[in-house]
Amino acid sequence: MPPRTVPSSSPRPRDAVSPHGAGVNAAAPEAADAIDAVAAWGRYCRPAVLQVMQAVGLPRVGDVLAARRARIEGDLEKASQLKNETEAVIAAYEKALTEARMQAQITLRETTEQLNAQSAERQRKVIEELSKETAAAERRINEAKQQALGSLRDIAIEATREAAQKLTGVALDANRAGSAVDGAMRERG
Repeated sequence: MPPRTVPSSSPRPRDAVSPHGAGVNAAAPEAADAIDAVAAWGRYCRPAVLQVMQAVGLPRVGDVLAARRARIEGDLEKASQLKNETEAVIAAYEKALTEARMQAQITLRETTEQLNAQSAERQRKVIEELSKETAAAERRINEAKQQALGSLRDIAIEATREAAQKLTGVALDANRAGSAVDGAMRERG
């Protein structure tokens, strides 16, 4: 507050004759009294204003801060929940992908085993057919051989009889010629 000054000798229009004395600024004591009154009201009203602020204003500010804190915590909780759900979905996806890969490997192995078994069965059937055909061919060859040998025996017996006839002039009996041919064939195998 600025210091009070005593007015100069020339009276101002605001100057008036005061019951306290002539030439004294009449507004100055009233202003000082007003300032003292305001200060007194401030001393008395300040606690009341603080109590009103504490009873009305601060709870409202506290409520706003609590609501904001609750909203932020709710948002954080929701974000955490969404993060957990996302992680669960990713884990389930990875598990399903791993299971699908394992199933694909199992299916591939089973299919390969089935194809190998089918191929082995086909090979077995082909070998069996070839064995049957080979056995039949061997039988036919043996039969043809036996026929050829049988015909050869007959031809050899006839040739022996004719050779004996020409060389000795005597006709050789068919049984004796057959015995001679059979003995010679046994020796040669």
